[in-house]
Amino acid sequence: MAYSTGWTEASLRRPEAPNEWIVVRGSSMEPLLVDGDRILVTATHDRAPSVGEIVVYRQGPDLVAHRVVAARGQQLVTKGDAATRCDAPIGLASVLARVVETRRSGRRGLRWRLGWRLRGRSTR
Repeated sequence: MAYSTGWTEASLRRPEAPNEWIVVRGSSMEPLLVDGDRILVTATHDRAPSVGEIVVYRQGPDLVAHRVVAARGQQLVTKGDAATRCDAPIGLASVLARVVETRRSGRRGLRWRLGWRLRGRSTR
C-alpha cells in the first residue's frame, strides 16, 4: 500500500506524534486491507516493531504499509500480504509507525483492532 503524504511523515516524526488516520491506496495488503480502507497508525518512537505487525515506512516518495516478516538486528524485512516476495530490508530508522486499527471502506462502523489477529496470521 503506497501513500504520498509528506505531512503525515512529518507529523509522525514529532516526539509528541498523535495517532493518524491514513487512507489505504493499492492492493498489496489484500485481503486484510483494500483500496479505500483507513488505517490508524501510531508512531514507533518507543519500541521496535515486532514480527507480524504492520508498519508504515518511507519508500522513495511514498509511505508504504506492509507486514514485518523478519527482524535482523537494526533491519526489518517486510512483505505485503498479497505479494509473493519480501521487500528489500529496511532500517529501523525508516519505520514511522505501526498500524493499530483499521476501518473498512464503504462499511460504516466496521472496524477491528489489530494485535493478536496479526501475530497468528501466516506470512508465508
